[in-house]
Order: sequence, then C-alpha cells, then structure tokens
Amino acid sequence: MKYKNFLAILLGSIIFTSTLQSQVLSEMVSRFDSLHNLTYRMTIKYKPPMSIKVSNDTLAASFAFSNSQELFNVIGQTTQEVYDGSKLIKIDLTNRTYSITKGINGSMVQHTMLPHIISELKRDLLRNTHIDLRKDTLVNGTKCFHNRITSRDTIIKSKRIYLIREILIDSKSYLPVYYRVEQQGFVDGTDLLVDTYSEMYFYDYSLDRKEFADISEFKVPSKFNLEAPQNRKAPLSKGTKAPELHLTDTNGSIFELEKQKGKVVLLNFTSTSCAHGAEAISMLNNLYVKYGKKNFAIVTINPPYDD
Repeated sequence: MKYKNFLAILLGSIIFTSTLQSQVLSEMVSRFDSLHNLTYRMTIKYKPPMSIKVSNDTLAASFAFSNSQELFNVIGQTTQEVYDGSKLIKIDLTNRTYSITKGINGSMVQHTMLPHIISELKRDLLRNTHIDLRKDTLVNGTKCFHNRITSRDTIIKSKRIYLIREILIDSKSYLPVYYRVEQQGFVDGTDLLVDTYSEMYFYDYSLDRKEFADISEFKVPSKFNLEAPQNRKAPLSKGTKAPELHLTDTNGSIFELEKQKGKVVLLNFTSTSCAHGAEAISMLNNLYVKYGKKNFAIVTINPPYDD
C-alpha cells in the first residue's frame, strides 16, 4: 500500500509539474490572442549560419490585428518595413529609397517579431513539445518566469543536432522580456554542419492603445525615391572576349583576369554566408585536382558587401 501511495504521489507530482510548465506559456499566449494592437521596442543579436559575425539592431514595432490579418510597421536603425494588409513596403533609411512588393513573403523582419514567436510557442503547446519551467530569474529587477523549450536534441552522424529556445516572461504582466534561439544541424541533404543563434530583449510595451496609427493608411515619407530596378545584363555569347577584372585577393595582391589568358577559367561567384556555397567547396577542390594541371583555374569571388 505504501508503494502504491508513493507511486500515486509521484504521478500526481509529474502531472502537476507538466501542467505548471505549460500554464505560464498558455497564459502569455492567451494575453496576445486578445490584443487588437501592440507596440514595443526590442534589441536583437543574430549570428547567421556560415558566419562568425554577429549583427545587432534596435527596433520599434507596431502591430494591428484585425480579421485574421496582421499589419505591422517595424523601424530599425537603417531600414523600415511596413505591411499594410496587401503589400510590403521596404524603406532604406540610409539611401532614402523604398520598394513595394505584393504580399508579405519578402519580409526580412517578420520572423523575429513577437507575433511570430508567439505563434511558434502556440504550436509547441499543441504538439506537447518538451518544456522546462526553470528557476525564476531577475531582469532589471523584474521577476521573470524562465521557460526552456526543447524542440529537438539528438545525435545524427555523431553530431549533436538541436533546436532550443529560452524565454523569460514577466511574472506580473505575462509579457516576454527575453527570448533566445539556438540551433545546430545539417544543411539540406548534406554533411555540412551549421549553427546559428538569435537573442532578443523586449521593453516599452503598449497594449490596445486607443490612439493607434492606422497602418493600412501608411504613406512613404516625402523625399524618398522609388528604388531603381536592377538592369540585368544578358549572358556573354560564345566567343565574346572576357571582361576585364581587377580584384584584390586574400593576400592583398591585385588579380587580373587578363593574365589568365590561355587557360580555362571557372569564375565562382559565392558568399561566405551561403551554406550551399560552402558545401560546393569540396566539389570545386575535386574539380581542380582532376583538371588543375591542364591549364585550368578556379577563381572564387565574394561580393564586396560580404567582406
């Protein structure tokens, strides 16, 4: 009988803990589901795959929720994005230019915004994703619930593959204060292992303001010009003389394509932040081993913006 009572207590404790772990997230999700509009500020750090650089930005975000639509106006340090319900307006605050595209698919910020994060957490609750309620944490003197969500953590090809998120939630307002995503995995169908992380702080919330600017009526500020379309040059036809290229190599020397005359030259335009570009390195090396002694050269070129 003692063992049965102990087992019942243990099971009850497990069920209670599991309920408590999801209760905090459920309360936060419910808070957001009832909103008509939302404004907040945030800072973000982001390390993309295939790069050691970490980018930083500070953003002011406004969202309006109506008829299952999510309209937003997000202003960063150098860019602004506005989705008015039918078109996406992207503004370059540095060059004072803008572009307009239909739909929302071209957004570069939507996936880092709170409504998207809340939607992901809602899916986690529906899928019974593993959630740990950790010890409460203080952030700038504010007591926060600490949740850790493990969507994936396993070993594949002797490598750890994971997707882990942490969120700190204000214990009084049930609003997110901090969010971090860490993940590591293989690039689609390859053996190339990449990792990435993003880290965000949220503050200066305002919920359901009566005086809220109508995002659907947004107008591009004056003195901003429509971004000129890029003129794509036609491919060079067979037999055309190769254009002159004067580039700086990794040693600081000037590379001139003209001096490669008499060779078959493969120009490989790539980016150090492109996972598939990195995956191609092995194939290019094999190509050079096979043809390198037959007047064959490979020249890899990174765009200027890729440093």
